[in-house]
Order: sequence, then C-alpha cells, then structure tokens
Amino acid sequence: MIHPTELLRTNSDEEQNSFSAPVGNYLNQVDCGISALPCLAKCLNLERCAKFGVFVTVLSLVGLFHGAILVYFRGTSHIWSEHYNISLETVDWLIYTNEVFVGLFSLCVAYWGNRLHRAGWLGALTIFLAIACATLAVPEIYNPLSGSEIDSSITGPILCNSNRSMAYSDIDKVEKEVDIITFAVVIIFQMILAMATVSFITHGMTYIDDHISPKHSPGFIGLAFGANEIGKQVGLYCSWGPYVIDIDSIFISPAWITLLVLTFIIGIAIAMFPKALPNIVMIKSVNSLLSLASGNDLYEEEEVVEGFFKSLWGLLKNKVLSLTIFSVVFVQAALINFSILQKQFNQSKYHVSVHNDSSGYSDPFLIQFTTNLLKQPMVAISVITSGMVIAKIRPKAKYLVWWNIIVFSLIALFFASTVFWNCAGKIENEHSNTITIPYCSSHCGCSPDAPFQPVCVDKRTYFSPCLAGCKNYSALQSVYTNCSCGQTVTDGSCYTDNCSIILALSQANSIISAGLLATTVVSNIVIMLRCVPTKQKAFALGLAYTYFGIIPYLPLRFSYRAIADTFCEIHGSKGCQFFSEYFPIFLSSITISLILLAVVFAVILLFFVGKLELYDDKDFKSTTDMQLERIRRNRRTQNNEEDNTDLDSGGEDSQRFLRNDRQMSEGRINLPRPRSKEDRISTYLSEGDLVPPLKPIHKRSDVSTSKNSTNSGLSSDSLKAIASVVGDDHDSDSFSNTSRTNAPNRRNVTPSGNDIVETSF
Repeated sequence: MIHPTELLRTNSDEEQNSFSAPVGNYLNQVDCGISALPCLAKCLNLERCAKFGVFVTVLSLVGLFHGAILVYFRGTSHIWSEHYNISLETVDWLIYTNEVFVGLFSLCVAYWGNRLHRAGWLGALTIFLAIACATLAVPEIYNPLSGSEIDSSITGPILCNSNRSMAYSDIDKVEKEVDIITFAVVIIFQMILAMATVSFITHGMTYIDDHISPKHSPGFIGLAFGANEIGKQVGLYCSWGPYVIDIDSIFISPAWITLLVLTFIIGIAIAMFPKALPNIVMIKSVNSLLSLASGNDLYEEEEVVEGFFKSLWGLLKNKVLSLTIFSVVFVQAALINFSILQKQFNQSKYHVSVHNDSSGYSDPFLIQFTTNLLKQPMVAISVITSGMVIAKIRPKAKYLVWWNIIVFSLIALFFASTVFWNCAGKIENEHSNTITIPYCSSHCGCSPDAPFQPVCVDKRTYFSPCLAGCKNYSALQSVYTNCSCGQTVTDGSCYTDNCSIILALSQANSIISAGLLATTVVSNIVIMLRCVPTKQKAFALGLAYTYFGIIPYLPLRFSYRAIADTFCEIHGSKGCQFFSEYFPIFLSSITISLILLAVVFAVILLFFVGKLELYDDKDFKSTTDMQLERIRRNRRTQNNEEDNTDLDSGGEDSQRFLRNDRQMSEGRINLPRPRSKEDRISTYLSEGDLVPPLKPIHKRSDVSTSKNSTNSGLSSDSLKAIASVVGDDHDSDSFSNTSRTNAPNRRNVTPSGNDIVETSF
C-alpha cells in the first residue's frame, strides 16, 4: 500500500529530475484555510491539520455543542416562556419546531451541501448557529428577567388563603400580550439549528465514510453521534444553572455565552477542512501516474451530477432505503410522542404533578431525577459501543436487521410489562368533568384552574392543598399543617407507596429502551449509506431525516394529541388539567402498535438485504491497488499483442514465456519478492516498472543516463534513500507480482505541461 505524507504542487521547470505527472481537476479540492484569507493557511501551516483524526475530533465537538445548545434551550423553556408571556401549550409545540424544520430543510441542505462543499456548509451553518444563539440574548438585554420567572417555573404548593377573594380565578384568566419579536427570534433560531443539525448528520457522516475504509467507518460514525448525545447531557446540566445558582438570566448567562463562543470557534475550524482530505487526493495523484505509465491518457474520475428531482426519484425507488427508513421512523414516532406526553401519562397513572420545570431539576421523585442523570449517558455509551462492535466484528446486513428486530420487540415488551398495572385510585371530587370546591375549603378562594398537586388527607386524595384547606407547608418534612378538611395531611397521593415500585420499574424500562434503541443508530446509518451510490449518500440521509422530522412531529403528533384530548377528565381554561385512568392504556397501546409496525417493516427488509455488502472497500481501493492491477493487465495485453510476431519465431523459450505470463496473470504463479529493499527498487527501475513518485533527497548530479536503457538513472545513494523511505510495509502486490519479462518492449511516457504533482512518501 502506498503511504503518502504530503502533497505539493510545483513547477516542472524547478526540478527536472523529480518524478512528476500532470494532474487532473481534483487538486482544487485541497483548499485548507479560508479562501478570503489564503495567507492564514500558509502562516499557520494548516495543511498539517488536514487529517482524518483531526476532522473526526472537530466533528465530534460540533455535535457536542449542537446537543448542548438544543437541550439548554428546551430545558429553560418554562422560564423564558413565562417571561415573554408565551403559553405553556404553545411552548410544548415551539420547542420541537426545530425537528419539523429538520424535515423541511433536509433534502435541500443535504443535496446542495454535498454538491458544493460539505465541510464548508457544516462550518458556515455552525457559525450562523452561534450568531443565532447571540440574537436570543438581545430581547433579554432590553427586557431583563426579574427572577420571579424562575420561581414561577417551579410551581410551588398553592395554599389556602382566606383573604383571597373568589375573583382570583378571574385574574388568572387575564391574558398578557405575547412578545412577537422574541417569538420571531426563537423561530429563526430554530430554523438555523435545524439546518446545522441536518448538515452535521448528512455532510459530517458522509465525509467520515468517504475518507476511511468502510470496514472502520462505523466506529467513527458512532463516536460522532455519541459526542452529540454527551452534549445533550451537558446542556441538561447547564439548564439547571438558573435553579442552582442565583442567576436571573437565561441567554446572557455564563453557560450560554460559553456555549455560543465555543460553537463559533469550532464552526470556523470545521469550515477550514477541504472538500477532500490530502490522502484521497494523493490516491488520485497516484492514479494519474499509473495511467501515464501504462501509456494511457490521464486518469480522472468522471463526476456524474444528477439533478435534484432525478436523484430524489432514484432514492424513492430504492427498496432497501425505503424499508430501512420506515422501520426506523415508526419506532421513533412511537417513542418521541410517548416522551412528549409522558408527564400526562405519569399524572394519570401515578398521580404525579405535571407542572414542574422542563429540565427535570424540580421533579418531586428521586426516581425521575435519577432518570435524567442516567438516560443520555446510557444512550451515548450504547451508540459508541455499537459502532466499535460493528467495525470490529463486521456483521452482515441481515444480522444487523435481525438485531433491529430483536431490539424493537424488546422495547414493545418493556412497554407492555407495565401498561396494565394499576396502582392509583380516584381523586376526591364531586364531579367527574370539572373541579369542585368542597365546603371545607370554600373560604380559601381556590382557583378552578389550579394545577394538579395531589395531597393525602385522611386517606383521601385531594386535587391540591388549597382544595384541602391547608394553610402551611413544611418542605423538609413534606407535610401540610393547619388544614380545614382533615387532620393528617401529607404531600402526594395516598397511593404513592403502591405506585413507587411500578414507577421505578417504568423509569428503568425507559432507560434500558433508550439504550437498546441507540444500538441501532449506527447499523441503520451504515445500511442507508451502502444501499445507494457514493455520490448520493448525503442525499439519502437527507431523505431519511425528512421522514424523521415530519412524520413523528406533524401527522402523528396531531393524532396523538387529538385522541389524548378525548381522555381529558377535568378541563380548565388553560387546557386539560387531569386525564382519565384510561389514558395510560391508550398511550401505551398505540405506542406498542407503532413499534410492532416497525418490526413488520424490518422483517420485510430481511428479504432485500441478503446481498448488500457493507464492508467491501473495492470503491476505496479502486483508486489504488485495483486500478493498478487493471492498468498493468492492459499493459500486458498490449505488449503481448506487439510481441506476437516475435513469439511466433522465438521457439520454445518464447512459448514458455507466453505460457508463464498467462498463468501468472490468472493468479496461478506468484513470483518471489526481492530479498532486500535495495534489490526491490533496483528491479523496478531496471525492468521499466513504475516507481512510487518520491521527493528527491538531494540533487542528483551524478545520475548516469543512457539512451539504450529504460533505467531511470538513480545512483546507488539515491537507491538507498528510496529503500529507507519505502520500507518493508510497502505491500502493493501489484509491483512485485506482475510480469517484468517483457519490460524492454514497454513504452515510456514523458509527461507534458507545467501543472505537475510532486509527492513524497
């Protein structure tokens, strides 16, 4: 194998004795540095950073900051929505708007970014994301938070207040004016975040896959996705800052400013990478030399660019791609919509209040808090581990699909294991469809729109402490005192002890299901990358995320919400306050049904992936060893035709030569390799074979040339230098296993032109 260390463009007039050849159009892909500041690459020697390992590191940091920004934005939504007078119901849709934009923009971003410059698009969109993060701070600068928004985002117990009039309920109904400018800024931020997410997946993952053998790419793809999941956990911790630290700010907080600054820097770094890394350009340069050495025209890969709609139609007809997408989209839709309604699910099934902060910091149960700490790290570990396992074991496509089927079935089984367990009773309420104020707390001025905050009063569960007539609360002991509706009052439902075990089991199932599902991410990405042509890999991922963004968050979410509203038991002016006991059964049943539908698509996929090769690196090797074999085979054929007349009169020796050459070309004879590196290079030169192009160690003033020799004329000192550079790991069998008997009849090609490549190994 040829091992390049650097690639330089030089002028053929400067060093006449260097090995050189004309280059194709691919050298414009080496564009390290910002084109507006070309001196930057030269001064900082950025070419040395254009390596695959550096790119994977920078891409992982991009994914980390993308995930942190997303979760921080969602985790603090209850605070900034309260400040800018955006209703909670609107926020529940608004914080997932970026996922809808992912579906809307995926095809365009993936297609045009892949045609123009993948790393450049990813870097530019990451820089724009940092700028959009900064714009979120502008409304907060002109209208700073007072601190009450942070306190109100964590709904404390609403106690009985005899001085509060019944007009309290009318005050709650007064709607404040929504800040339209802030609302528009949030929408623009969501759009840019969506496009940056699409570019990270479609351009970043295909860039990795194009610059390393398919046998190893799953490991690095899993590493990039894992970094994104770790970033989400970092964003979760940052969103707890306003609650832990006394900071009355969200988008001008130290955590947010640090995230946007680092995102801007890493965006510049990723934008500096070229269209193709030098190792790929090096391979193309070697092809040019091999093509010229064989007497053929300059070897260049033809770039076939299909139109947008023609490419889209071709992907839609791809059965493997479509079945893979649908098997993933239905299980994703099921779990996403379940997680969106999970608080309502826990409220109805376990009598848990839904009015807590969206970051999960103030969840009243230690079980839920522990889930927030463990879920994302479990997902990150699963993604990274699965990628490494696939790269190491290299299972066939059908075994990856079988694993998907097993995982989807296990997730459905986990949901079914707790769906029919009922642990909670009924709420103390006279009417079934609205909150009724009991006589014992009629003097408290309780609002009918008060949130669900269950308390246990003499083994009866009341909707809130206000309706139980409680005037005092001890947070340390979680006990209410001075209650007019009973003597012994505790925080939470009277069925908390019965439900704690089932709730813990449900949360454990949630963590395990998320970890299992994460193990299918890399396998599905690899299948989608291998079932389409190389030039359409980014477009295929764009099509997949179009489905992932639109189907779960638009038609299915509207369907989930519409059906869920039919199970609302207690209505309020701000929406449903409490769902019936049948709501958990419905939500679990529809989730299980969608997961089983995903299993059906995965089973059908088994019949189409039997011959799909996931790790065949012939495309990666075709530009080196395989192309070399093809060129040498053409040369042997051409030389045999030219020597045909000589062989007719050459007697037994000529016939034996022809027979051995034919057997060798069929792989039945292997010539022994030279015993030393020096002899090996000398054999290449003396028999007219191609020598790997080397940057000269010194001026070869003592080179002896002869018109009657096909030798390149290198001195013994130069041979020693070449041997020391090539080394024993020069494993290209094309140089050592081809016939050299007819070397004197091979044609030497002298390159022309001033545009040359000089390469050192």
